[in-house]
Amino acid sequence: TGKLYAASDIAPTPAKMTLAVADMEIAYTDAAGRVNPDYVEYQSGVLGGATLFPGVYKFGTDVGFSTDCIISGSSQDTWIFQIAGEMSIAANKKIVLAGGALASNIVWA
Repeated sequence: TGKLYAASDIAPTPAKMTLAVADMEIAYTDAAGRVNPDYVEYQSGVLGGATLFPGVYKFGTDVGFSTDCIISGSSQDTWIFQIAGEMSIAANKKIVLAGGALASNIVWA
């Protein structure tokens, strides 16, 4: 139920896409560069079964979800996951948003 946009669409789509990509790059760079994380190596990167609250999470290792995980907070909260290793999610597992949390406020860096 979404829309597909392409750089070859008529104006103003190409300009809006260029701006969106630039905004995404700025957001990623900001998120990846955040210092003083709230959580370091939280649960040793084993996040299945966890409830994750707003903040900056930093991992120097892999992160895995072997069971469902809950990201809980308001629509105004932000979650930043700085992961140096790989991230894996087991088949048929979910990352559930609760309390008004929005996927648009989650950055995986």
